[in-house]
Amino acid sequence: MNKKVLIGIILFLGLFGLWAHKWDRIEAAPAKGEVDPDKVETLFQKIGILRVPHLKDPIQFNLKDVDGKIVQISDYRGKIVFLNLWTTWCPACRIEMPAMEKLHQKLKDKDFVMIAVSLQESAQVVRDFFQKYKLTFIALLDSTGEVGRWFGVRAIPTTYILGRDGKVLGAAMGAREWDSGEAIDLFEYLTEKKMKRADQTPEKPTPEGALRDRG
Repeated sequence: MNKKVLIGIILFLGLFGLWAHKWDRIEAAPAKGEVDPDKVETLFQKIGILRVPHLKDPIQFNLKDVDGKIVQISDYRGKIVFLNLWTTWCPACRIEMPAMEKLHQKLKDKDFVMIAVSLQESAQVVRDFFQKYKLTFIALLDSTGEVGRWFGVRAIPTTYILGRDGKVLGAAMGAREWDSGEAIDLFEYLTEKKMKRADQTPEKPTPEGALRDRG
């Protein structure tokens, strides 16, 4: 093969590869108003939020609140859900609850909902705790501990962040300063952005018997 032709082919392939790489990056870039995964990852790292790849499907369960009303987690599709699993006797839970209330107050008028799921405690115990600490977000009762077991919770508090599609975006094991600037930045970003259409997959049913109506 002619040497000049060979050089030309090599240059062409190199330029084509460069163009293809650039095009892939353009295609992968989030559209205006959509969540940027890289930015979310950076915000997660700042407050110690971990990915939980084994929880792939939208979360679905029904639990009673302290007044006996059945609440379905799926009712909050379209919002960012702050899902905290806790107990009243847990020292770290008591420490982080006031910070959670501050975050709730700051974001309650946005596409954000805060839910605290008490593990195996009575409605009266949880109600008294909420009154004592002046907490106003949603309190649900996992009376049998089944929801906690389904999540595989090994430490409390554990917080799961659910996207608008009901899927788990990340989890925090242990208490956090939820009223910190870094935490507020994260949730303000998530509530202002929308998930990519490609991420909005049809909901799959929760494994039979895993998360039924409880109270």
